[in-house]
Amino acid sequence: MFRSLHLHNGDIKIDEWDSKALSLEDLRGSIGFVPTDPPLFQGSIRLNLDPAERFEDEEIWSALEIVKLKELVSSRSSGLNSEEIHDLDRETRRLLYLAIMILNRYTIMVVEEPKVISDTSLHHVFTQVLDEVLHNVTRIVIGQRSDTLLSCQQVLLLNQGRIASFGSKQELEETECPHYKTLRRVSRLVSSS
Repeated sequence: MFRSLHLHNGDIKIDEWDSKALSLEDLRGSIGFVPTDPPLFQGSIRLNLDPAERFEDEEIWSALEIVKLKELVSSRSSGLNSEEIHDLDRETRRLLYLAIMILNRYTIMVVEEPKVISDTSLHHVFTQVLDEVLHNVTRIVIGQRSDTLLSCQQVLLLNQGRIASFGSKQELEETECPHYKTLRRVSRLVSSS
């Protein structure tokens, strides 16, 4: 999708545009990525949020406020210019990446979900921002948890690296997809425990 590997066959279309027809800069400039364990550059919070120095302070503070990190960053000795980033936990770094998504106004987001949530309150903020602020952005979720997958409009299930099934929840229910049934069963077991 990011064209880091050559596509041998098939194509990837974004809003009916063949991704191969887009310049690499345009393609990557329209897709944001939130990994499970986001890395940060060595340097300031500002550098991590805006490495190209395209945004004004007010825009950065606004994005930090939306992801509920304004207070944390402003409490640091140098605020946005603070280089105290080594102590930020994974969920906080994921929120910083959401601030990057807000600043850059990506049209597509790839979100890699962690298997285990280390801080449920920060994860709640993360999902709330996704649902309320970034609701108009196309999201591709690499899900690890059944409840997340079951909340998606379309589900693509892989089995040993191959497509096992794809469709809306309703389509998968109607076709009685065995992989989807397993996913539903696991979800019910987790929610009842």
